[in-house]
Amino acid sequence: MTKTGGYIIVTEEHVSRLEVNSVRQALIFFWWNVPVNGIGIDYSGDLGTGSDETPFVLSRTDSDDSGFRVTLTAPDSIGFWPLLWYFERWQVGETWYGSRTINVPVADDESLTATAHYSFWL
Repeated sequence: MTKTGGYIIVTEEHVSRLEVNSVRQALIFFWWNVPVNGIGIDYSGDLGTGSDETPFVLSRTDSDDSGFRVTLTAPDSIGFWPLLWYFERWQVGETWYGSRTINVPVADDESLTATAHYSFWL
């Protein structure tokens, strides 16, 4: 028996995503991470170049390999004088980075979270 025409081809889509957040650390009884939205983060890499405000998601969908690389750059400080919160570090998954600019590889079908941490210095 031979079938001709009318075949349906199903391909699985691969989705990779990076959620970008920011927090400031507040000293009340101990250090707390308080989410802070609207912080402008610059990015460049496989998904192009741009800037967005936290929280935001960078993602790629592909039927073969959805992985991508992105460089994130956080501002030196947030807030208004005299209440400035200064960049302290990035956290991506369980890894910490002390630089404001980091390179993040996101593997095929991987979902990561990158968080910029800010602290108040006296």
